[in-house]
Amino acid sequence: MGCLFALSSENFIYQLQIKKPRDMSSIKKQLEFYFSESNLRKDKFLRSQIEKDTEGWVPISVLITFNKLKSLSTEVEEIAKAVKDSEEVLVSDDGTKLKRASDIPVED
Repeated sequence: MGCLFALSSENFIYQLQIKKPRDMSSIKKQLEFYFSESNLRKDKFLRSQIEKDTEGWVPISVLITFNKLKSLSTEVEEIAKAVKDSEEVLVSDDGTKLKRASDIPVED
């Protein structure tokens, strides 16, 4: 959030906080990259997170620790919304976890 402008009235100062609109397509693109075959072949940390869950779900709270995604959004609901129509990444019913739509690739 940033201060767009401040208004002064007598001894009071009012600041309007405007929430910066997010680029949902950039969030979606980044998440689809994280779960892509090319990335999963070398991203041992993300593979380990996928393998922790028998169905391959990764908590969004883990994904927002990744610097690139963190720079785009840290809001779980917003991240889930960004990929709800993705053919590559699925969102859990409760909106708190993501997983690859297809099986994870075999390691090289």
